[in-house]
Amino acid sequence: LGVRPDEGPLIPKGCGWSRFLSQRTQDTLELQAFRMAKKQGSIDAEDVACSKFFAEISRSVLYGSFRESQTPCLTPGSRIWIFNKQRWLIGPEMLALQGFPVDELNLEGIKDQQLRLLAGNAMSVPVVGLFLYLILAFVQFDGEPLAETLD
Repeated sequence: LGVRPDEGPLIPKGCGWSRFLSQRTQDTLELQAFRMAKKQGSIDAEDVACSKFFAEISRSVLYGSFRESQTPCLTPGSRIWIFNKQRWLIGPEMLALQGFPVDELNLEGIKDQQLRLLAGNAMSVPVVGLFLYLILAFVQFDGEPLAETLD
């Protein structure tokens, strides 16, 4: 890509699960790694491989994001790369990030692609619980006395 013409890539081709990525996605991964390394202040392949960064690699570099110790926003088409594991998040991990108890769910017969799609379309379980709690807190049921307002 010409980002570091005097040195090799930050993510060597064939490293971890990167060998299963398309050429365009490998290039996006390399550019995200460069952006992340530049932000850290150290453009070294070993520092990149040991970092706690996550990057969105399914989008263009201009729209993709990367974060340290946090995942970028999960969308139905997300492919989130974990630099220190040299792989992307799989479906059950994405569901767990949304708050689903994946250890208690029967996910047999559901493909990883379908789980990632579900996780990307899901609303976080704790957020939904909070909304339901707030709705029920302000509901006036028949036969209940009216709540007094503070003046």
